Amino acid sequence: MRKLGVILFILGLVNVSAAAVIGFDDLTTPNTGSGMANWGLVPASYQGLTWTGFEVLNGDGPGSNYMNVYGNSYGPTSSTNFAYNGDDGYLVTLVSSTLFDFIGADFTSFAQNNAYQGFSAQSLTLIGKLGTNVLYTLPVSLSPSSFNTVLANFIGIDTLVIQSESAGKYWGMDNFTTPEPTTICLLGLGALGLLRKRRG
Repeated sequence: MRKLGVILFILGLVNVSAAAVIGFDDLTTPNTGSGMANWGLVPASYQGLTWTGFEVLNGDGPGSNYMNVYGNSYGPTSSTNFAYNGDDGYLVTLVSSTLFDFIGADFTSFAQNNAYQGFSAQSLTLIGKLGTNVLYTLPVSLSPSSFNTVLANFIGIDTLVIQSESAGKYWGMDNFTTPEPTTICLLGLGALGLLRKRRG
């Protein structure tokens, strides 16, 4: 019984710590918009997923675009950048050739002076799909003055759709989080190996 408790404890630690967090800080922001905000594209193939409709904005520090140009008091929860819904802002998608789990992410309204503007989304909807079947739907309210963590726990999907309230309404996303299956597998096998060694 004690050995089983040790294994369950180890696997419990795996579930908490084994996560892949995408912060978008490795992406470049070479383009300058009309508001002098530096932005770039999230590549179509990035971090094992296919991204459609996403752009990335430099948003860190008092001299950054999101804080300085837009007059906000907060930046991304990761180091430098955050992703947002580029183009017309209505629908963006992430697709994988294999099933994946979406744990959650940090979301904010794309604000100015810590307040909603005509271009700011006040809400969005997360939609998890498997093929053409909708498995999960989660409405999200957005703050204009901070990033807030949204836990989705969409398990076994191949497509994530993020739908803004309407075209031309923008939001930001940071720390996109999925499980790290390789780590889970290795630590799980290590735990089983420990149990076998003690039995021997």
